[in-house]
Amino acid sequence: MSRYVFRLRLSLCVTSSILPHLRLIGCRETLVGPPFLESLGCDPTRICVTGDDAIEVAWNARPPIIGEALGVNIRQEPYYSGVGGTAVALLVAVIRRFASRYQPRLLPVPISLHGPNDRQGIQVLLGACGSSQEDYPGTLDQVLVNIRASRLLLTGSYHAAVFALSQGVPVVAVANSLHYRQKMVGLAHQFGDKGCHVVGLSEPHPSERIEAAMEELWHVAESLRPTLLACAESQIEAGLRAYSAITTVA
Repeated sequence: MSRYVFRLRLSLCVTSSILPHLRLIGCRETLVGPPFLESLGCDPTRICVTGDDAIEVAWNARPPIIGEALGVNIRQEPYYSGVGGTAVALLVAVIRRFASRYQPRLLPVPISLHGPNDRQGIQVLLGACGSSQEDYPGTLDQVLVNIRASRLLLTGSYHAAVFALSQGVPVVAVANSLHYRQKMVGLAHQFGDKGCHVVGLSEPHPSERIEAAMEELWHVAESLRPTLLACAESQIEAGLRAYSAITTVA
């Protein structure tokens, strides 16, 4: 038995012995978290779905109207996202074709600057697309400004997608691992599925799927915006109720 598998089994044993005694546990999505918790013995009546706790800060920064740029992120990490260097060439081709039709500004949306460095991956990606970006966001406020200016986000980062959807900007999310695909699909479900399309890079014809999703969402972005903002607001309210319940549990 590998050390990793042993640690995982030990962690699950400890978790399953603790979870049944918790009075309240919050999840950010409904598809994976609650069923998994129930399989470990957690009482379903003690599980609440709140959405991600980063939604509120992005929703508060929402623009009055949707932008016209294309926000871009890539999360290159061989283990949990499963996205390697071959994805860059694929996405470069997609972005070039898309940009030739719509001429959007290409705006970097880096989230992780340590460990998997989104900034480095995006620089390579946008550089290959002919974009001469010099200033890359280094703070959350700067990231939100670039998303505010976008009509659509193409991303491999979960939280880039959270920030975009919470500001009413539709998302095409790419993933290449089960873990990341589950995260992205769960997020899409929280926002009504129509405004976030998830494409697995190991699926057949990923370039065509990504490009088709971008085309569709680019054209309907403005009409989707009220629904995405309403979904964000309802999740913020659910999170506030959960925090209130935590403070009243004796």
